Amino acid sequence: MYTNSDADPLRAFVDASFAPEADGKSITGFLTFHFGNLVQWGTRKQTIVVKSSTSAEAVAVSDVLDDLLALRELNIEVLALYAPVYIHEDNTSAISLLEDCKNKRQRHLRIRILTVIEAADRHEVELVDTPGTLQLADGLTKSLDRATFEEHRFYMVRA
Repeated sequence: MYTNSDADPLRAFVDASFAPEADGKSITGFLTFHFGNLVQWGTRKQTIVVKSSTSAEAVAVSDVLDDLLALRELNIEVLALYAPVYIHEDNTSAISLLEDCKNKRQRHLRIRILTVIEAADRHEVELVDTPGTLQLADGLTKSLDRATFEEHRFYMVRA
């Protein structure tokens, strides 16, 4: 896990639960850390219906990207730090899709995906493949067993 002595100014954990609602819309959960300290978190219902968990995860990253880039701009203006935002994602297929949108079946998500690709090309964000056991945003999108919940809670609120 990470401590508040992390060298990376911004690190985000983003997760999605695929279509748990009756309307077919997925849920996005996210946590944002600034030098290891939790500064932003939340859950949002996605505005579109998607056909796979990969698409739900890609939409989740796209949905929180604007907030993350705004925090990065604040780092640039106030602290003169030009480091990228590290976005932790536990779905390898979503990371592949977000790094290279050549899959014709995903055209309905193309603009969202291209936004992430462009931010990565400008070195504003970097996608980090994170094992599901280390995905801190899991607790915002699904229920966890007690031990996992307490471990995640510890890393979210540590001093």
